[in-house]
Amino acid sequence: MKSKVPAKSLRTLGYRSALITGTSSGLGLALARALAEEGLSVTGVGRSAPPTSPKGYNHLTTDLLKEKEVDQALTEISASPPDIWINNAGFGLLGGAWTPDDSAINRQLDLLFRVPVRLSRFFEAICRNRPEQPAYLIQISSLAVELPIPGMPYYNAAKSALSAFSESLLLDGALPFKLIDFRPGDFKTAFMEPDRAQNAQADSAYWKKLVDRHEQAPEPGKAAACLVRAMRRGHTGTLRSGSFFQSKIAPLGPRLLRQSWLHACIRRHYDWKLD
Repeated sequence: MKSKVPAKSLRTLGYRSALITGTSSGLGLALARALAEEGLSVTGVGRSAPPTSPKGYNHLTTDLLKEKEVDQALTEISASPPDIWINNAGFGLLGGAWTPDDSAINRQLDLLFRVPVRLSRFFEAICRNRPEQPAYLIQISSLAVELPIPGMPYYNAAKSALSAFSESLLLDGALPFKLIDFRPGDFKTAFMEPDRAQNAQADSAYWKKLVDRHEQAPEPGKAAACLVRAMRRGHTGTLRSGSFFQSKIAPLGPRLLRQSWLHACIRRHYDWKLD
């Protein structure tokens, strides 16, 4: 049976198309499916296409860490620019502060911060030239901005930089789009699988705990649905998603607890042992 576009959907609000980076699986793929159900045409950008894709989906095979490939993709996107742009692509980098080599650190910072900034600037120029068209910029950040993940300082730092960039844009104002800094908690994705989480061998026991935690987490469709509902309402600013504890209770920690107490709670949550 054909799925029907909801009576109040992003399409009925004037949005026609969306672009999402990192749609091969997980949250990116869940977002592609959710936006397709809203009646939008969806373009995914990344190194590999999803194994199964929603109706109307188009994929641009692009390594976002290769500047020439990004240039080529942006040229193609310019011919039919989207109304919704979602910077989602990323990977985990384990190993603490001292184990990863410089190239791994640079890839992490590039993919999670520098590339989204470049793509955001590209989208801003598009939207500035068509002020009558509704537009949304979504930055997929993380609850790690407020509650850092042990053993992943470069991931925490890159996501924090992206959220600070988004908050600065909202502070400065005069944006040609609505903006959401989306901070999901743990969801059942491939984020921590060996081929995605670099330097997993640096602490295999801890890595296995993270994998188990992701396996027990909610499905990514829940996060996608949360984001779509917020966009229907015209939400701007920070948006958190996850289990009730992660999205509602845990973010109160930085406001209510001393830093040493907060760190102790985070270590206990992740079974993180101090050396």
